[in-house]
Amino acid sequence: MSSMVGTALGSMPYEEYLQTARWKALAMRVKADRGRCESCGSTRYLQVHHVTYERLGRERYEDLQVLCRTCHHELHVDRRAAALHEARLDGWVSKVLGCDWDGEDYDYWAERFDRWLDSYDR
Repeated sequence: MSSMVGTALGSMPYEEYLQTARWKALAMRVKADRGRCESCGSTRYLQVHHVTYERLGRERYEDLQVLCRTCHHELHVDRRAAALHEARLDGWVSKVLGCDWDGEDYDYWAERFDRWLDSYDR
């Protein structure tokens, strides 16, 4: 495939890209080659996950991961939870400091924030 075609595919909306013949053929080939969930080993309900969207439309095999439906869902839930935690951490530290936080001393603040959250679970 020419790089112009890959670039055009990569610039279309993600959900639209997933409906293209190119993506469907690639996903089928990757699932057939790997044959099982790369997380739990299941051979049922396999899906192909983008590890990176950097080369969308011109993916390399290493950009893709075969996961069963359950592991794929859990991966995305974990990522959303992590992003939500980061946003909450940022807001909490900014309130504590009284100004926008630049991420400095991340480990220190993350530990304090987690202890603060834990205090509400008691």
